[in-house]
Amino acid sequence: MRLTDALDALLSRRLTEQESYDVLIEIFQGSADIEDIKQLLVILSQDKGETVDEIVGFARAMRDHMTQVHLKKPMLDLCGTGGSGQDRFNASTAAAFVLAAGGVPVAKHGNRGSKKPNGSFDFLEALGIPFEHTADQCAALFDQTNLCFLFARQFHPAMKYVAPARQAVGHRTLFNLLGPLCNPAGATHQILGTLSNEIANKLAQALMRLGTNRTLVIVGHNGLDELSLTGKSEYYEVKSNEIKPHLFIPESNSADLLPVGNAIENAAQFLTVLQDKNALADLRQFIALNAAAGFYCMNRVETINDGIKLANDLITSGEVYRFLETYKIQANRISAIS
Repeated sequence: MRLTDALDALLSRRLTEQESYDVLIEIFQGSADIEDIKQLLVILSQDKGETVDEIVGFARAMRDHMTQVHLKKPMLDLCGTGGSGQDRFNASTAAAFVLAAGGVPVAKHGNRGSKKPNGSFDFLEALGIPFEHTADQCAALFDQTNLCFLFARQFHPAMKYVAPARQAVGHRTLFNLLGPLCNPAGATHQILGTLSNEIANKLAQALMRLGTNRTLVIVGHNGLDELSLTGKSEYYEVKSNEIKPHLFIPESNSADLLPVGNAIENAAQFLTVLQDKNALADLRQFIALNAAAGFYCMNRVETINDGIKLANDLITSGEVYRFLETYKIQANRISAIS
């Protein structure tokens, strides 16, 4: 199905998985009109809301057009849908370092912030960590450290045909949902945060059809796309043949506002947490909580609360800081190799 035919069809019905796949293939070939792409994104995200069939079809097309990174072992990704518009600390990126320091292989997919310079890769830049690596460089870094960061713009070149339309729409679109479903390394396990139970349910169903060893799709308190300290969070545990809903309530709620700033300020706060076990206790606990979800997802602990203890021990012992410094050295060395 061509894009113009899809727009006509959407006046009366939804797209099938195959139709969705065909439409995105046409867009990624560079032959679609920007105004038509914009109209499609608005209809899907704003007027009707994406169906599971549409999400799966688009995700398959996007996977077929990404640059693949070949890694040799099961790995975890921590990547949310974003789009909340909230200022917040980038817990998933910080948690990636905690998890890797604790022996969990991590291939974190992500991007810069779309509206504010506060995305995962803005955070890495503020830490002085290079990330514009080739697929081979990412694989080498993963082999050496158990961690690599996959910069979406580097591995999804066909997205250049969508970027102008996304920018013109100016709000969350289908591609916010697709990004976490299209890890270039084919992550076997995921922590996937999103903003509502409706979206979480769709993503859980899509993941079950696309295939996953184990994924936690998380809806945090007050619209946070990460586990929260300020109230209950809900998550769907997804495996290849089942979806189980769960509720997580922190043992002690924190009403305090976590420190929030731009990427440079957040990077400084993260380093403070890693170097001073008495500083920024709520932020340390927030990072530990989201790392705990990863330890649980990868079967390194029996419960999320067990994972919190493990993450806190890794942080307060200085192990995470030592790992971060080693990783930075290795990432810079690999960047210097042509």
